[in-house]
Amino acid sequence: MSSDSGACDALDRLFEQSPPTLGPTEVAERLGVSNKSVYTWLREGLIPGYKVGSTWFIIRDELKDTCAGVRMSLATPARSSSSTQNGTKGTDMRKIGTALLIVVTAAALTACTGQNNAPAPTPSASSTGPIYPDLDQFTPAPEGLIDEDSGETHGPRPVPTWDDESRESATAAAVAVMTAYARPDLPFEQWWAGLQPLLDNKATQDYAYMDPARIVATSVTGPAVITDDTSAYVAFVDVPTNAGTYGVVLSRADADSPWLAGRFILPEGVN
Repeated sequence: MSSDSGACDALDRLFEQSPPTLGPTEVAERLGVSNKSVYTWLREGLIPGYKVGSTWFIIRDELKDTCAGVRMSLATPARSSSSTQNGTKGTDMRKIGTALLIVVTAAALTACTGQNNAPAPTPSASSTGPIYPDLDQFTPAPEGLIDEDSGETHGPRPVPTWDDESRESATAAAVAVMTAYARPDLPFEQWWAGLQPLLDNKATQDYAYMDPARIVATSVTGPAVITDDTSAYVAFVDVPTNAGTYGVVLSRADADSPWLAGRFILPEGVN
């Protein structure tokens, strides 16, 4: 078995009993680190996570991809900053590389000790569709407590629901962010100044190194349509453009917070 396939097997074994979404405490337990380390990595964008109100949640498969990427980055000699736009992010990944490497190595050793009779993993939601977090499984900050991430004092926050106003604001937000995104004619600084305020924290990390000249769409050509509203905190919206229909994933912290974009899904056939 190659080292790459062994790493994948180890990651699969490490997360095989995990639900599709995890809280910081669950991530800390699986990686064998402190809660404080996980919160630090989340704040710095070193591991993927989403914050709804005062509650963090992590999508299991995104975390697995990050762990696999850390192993690869540690195994590959670092390139100079002149050869990659992502050099700073690569350095950041190495900050957490040692801890994750130890965890994955330990899982690989466990996988090789003949423990092949482990119970089958509990079936999870289909990987082909969107995965929504069950926010009830995470413990929100009690009223009046200070959020260690932001320093804010949290009281009761209005719970969002789907109504006509929410739908209109979601489709309007999707059109606005897609209009800002579909500007390959702009220099990066001007493109980013228009787009970044419409993104959530994770998207700000993900798209900070993107070259807008690679974007094939140049205009929105029709009204946006909400395609999935399973959660009142998250909206999947289709936005038609001159290059095909893009998907935009939006989220909001509460009923009074604006919709922010977390991901752009390319039209079929567009790379």
